[in-house]
Amino acid sequence: MVKRIRAAAKKMLPPSFLRRLKLHLAGLNPRAYTEHIKADGAVRRFFIFGTPIHDNLGDHLIAAAEQQYLRSLAPDIPVYDIPTELFAAYPNEVSPCVRPQDIVFISGGGWMGNLWPDDELFMQAVLRRFARRKIIIFPQTVYYDEAMSAYMPILRAARETYRRCDDLTLCVRDRRSYEFATNALGFQERHCLLMPDIALLYRREGPIVDRQNTVLLCLRQDREKIRGDLQALSQTAKACGCSARGTDTVIQTIVPLHRRQRMIEKKLTEFSRARLVVTDRLHGMIFAFLARTPCVALDNKTSKVRGVCDLWLRETGRVLFVEKSTDVPAAVKKALAEADGSGTDTDFLPLFNALTSLIREEVAADAG
Repeated sequence: MVKRIRAAAKKMLPPSFLRRLKLHLAGLNPRAYTEHIKADGAVRRFFIFGTPIHDNLGDHLIAAAEQQYLRSLAPDIPVYDIPTELFAAYPNEVSPCVRPQDIVFISGGGWMGNLWPDDELFMQAVLRRFARRKIIIFPQTVYYDEAMSAYMPILRAARETYRRCDDLTLCVRDRRSYEFATNALGFQERHCLLMPDIALLYRREGPIVDRQNTVLLCLRQDREKIRGDLQALSQTAKACGCSARGTDTVIQTIVPLHRRQRMIEKKLTEFSRARLVVTDRLHGMIFAFLARTPCVALDNKTSKVRGVCDLWLRETGRVLFVEKSTDVPAAVKKALAEADGSGTDTDFLPLFNALTSLIREEVAADAG
């Protein structure tokens, strides 16, 4: 019902009204927020554009990890969220907040390309607006589908936008995105960095909880899903002595900035209580990894689950990747019989050394 109401509202109401409504529901007053930023007398600030107030906790996990990462590198430099809706609705109010010495970051995720064209065009708008600034795009998946409409127009606009930026660095989280960025988008290798999804750097705050005999099914319902019918999973879980319960990292409610941490920790606690997670969501897999809960993962349309798993998580012992949805029940049996959730503790921070050095050099040059 909620999804139908939201879909009808999108058709009936202009985008500008919906953006302002979301900001209102998130408790973010654009004028007060931008005036607060302008009054900040810090020599340099960090701005993260494209952060969420929407309902996808995977995006919030990314944004929270970005905040933690930047504050660990430069504790004295203020970090400001610029949610997508804020810049899209009030670009002329936001733009003067960013001074020449500030660094512009764009939040990571899976929204570069033509699968989510509004998000890609938003990113291009930010890049054009701040083309003379230092810009860093946090780890992204880049996905262009030739069979979809507007493939070439969006791709051409992207190339031209990137070319016009004076100092742009793109971080990507999988090999396929790296190859596309360097071959099709025109990024030189020194301006394109391959590293894990930054959500893997998130530091948990919640307590350790007792596991329950439950299998969590965290499965996509949007345009990125490619899985078949998985109703047999509940029967498989029951046969292994577990109950099965559906969940999602999309929670159908606006998440204000001040509630982000609380909602992330609540979802991590839920995943921590499970004996196993089955998911075709990238951040379903990452939530499970952070919760130390064994995970059976299968891919999505953009192959970002496979891309991140192959490069960064497959060897940790906590994720079992499955090629075909028909093989999931057998994988669930195997995982429930063998996995204990311990796996290998991995420090992902050294894999961000290239980005860390880039930011520290910029900050040091400004201080000098």
